[in-house]
Parts: sequence; structure tokens; C-alpha cells
Amino acid sequence: MAEICSQICKVFTSNLKKQSQQFLILGPEKSGKTTLLYRLKFGKNWQDMSKDLEIMRNEWNVDEWDAGFHYEEYSMMSNCGVWDIPAHLSQVVNTWYNSLLIHGVFFVVDANDKDPQRILEARNALHRLMNEDALRRAAFAVIINKRYVKAPPTGDPKEKHPLHYRLGLHDVHDSCSWRVKDFVLDVEGLNGERDHAWHPVVVHMKTVLERSSGLHFTDKDHA
Repeated sequence: MAEICSQICKVFTSNLKKQSQQFLILGPEKSGKTTLLYRLKFGKNWQDMSKDLEIMRNEWNVDEWDAGFHYEEYSMMSNCGVWDIPAHLSQVVNTWYNSLLIHGVFFVVDANDKDPQRILEARNALHRLMNEDALRRAAFAVIINKRYVKAPPTGDPKEKHPLHYRLGLHDVHDSCSWRVKDFVLDVEGLNGERDHAWHPVVVHMKTVLERSSGLHFTDKDHA
């Protein structure tokens, strides 16, 4: 796994723009990571995405099988690249953030996940990542993927989702608390990187990076 990551990083690094911010999409398996990557890129134009991704994940489908490494570039945040990494959380290696300067992490979890072990693994992985030396200045957005939202939310909008607490976001050390924020949204429902539901996520990432890395985003940048 580490060797594959290293080789892919070398190939992409040679073609990346020096001023391009780089981000990772991480999280438990089947939480919506690849869907997030492509809904931000293509919006609703890829209508059969879920069906197509299932076909691509079938290892017996030799002609269309997808190993799971995905990379896309976006105009948000003064142009950035986003990596979708296929790995169980316990197998995520530091090759990615030692080979590339990673500016932020989108950590995706399924709001409907009831498996305590998976949630515990996600919590441990998230806190470990936030404390990695190479990610000390990185911005973190925890995307709580509330799938199949067909009605407006009820109750107090300021009330935190249960996963906020189960992931330990209420108890993050001061050195990390200002860099991480959770967002509840329907990943499948996103219609491109300019979707209004994605706007708060980008604002958070930009705010952190302006403080942690001294990056400057102009008014023309998508917020």
C-alpha cells in the first residue's frame, strides 16, 4: 500500500502547480468519499454515479474495475487539488502528507452509521491525523453525510449532531479545535463546488488556512 501511494504521489507531484492547495478526502469505507469528490466536480450531470461507481468497484469487472485512487482539480480556494484515497482507516499511511504539502482534510462519515467499532476507528483516525506533525497547519472539515435528506431539518439548527460527540469533536485540544469543524450535509445532493450547501465548508477551510499558513484568498475566489 505504501509503495503504491509513493509511486502515485511522484507521478502527480511532477504535474501539480506550485501554488495549488492540496486536500485529502478520508473517512470510513463507503461513507461517501468518492461521491463527494465527483459531486463537487460534476454536480448532477453524472446522473448514474452511484450505479456506475458500484460497477467500477466490482473486482470481477476487469474492463471497468477501478483501483480507487481518484484526483480532481477545482477552482475553489484559488485552485486546488483533491485526493480521494482508497484505504481502511487503519491502513492510511503518511506517504500522502509526507510526499505532498497537504493543506486540508475532508473527513467523511456516514450519519446513519450505527456500528460503534467503525465510529471508534473513525474517531481515533481523525484525532491522530489532526496531531500529525505534517498536518499541524492543515484545516479539517468533518462531513457528516446525512444521506437521502428529502425534508428540511427540524429542531434547533444550532444543536450538534450526535456524531459531533461520538467523534470527540467537543473535546478537541485547543491546538486543534480552531482548525476543525463539522458540517451536516447530503453529499449525494451536492450540485457542484458552488453549491450553497458547500459554501460554509469552503469558508471554514479558507479561514483556517489564512491563519495557519498565511494564504491569501481574493474576493474573486469561490467562498
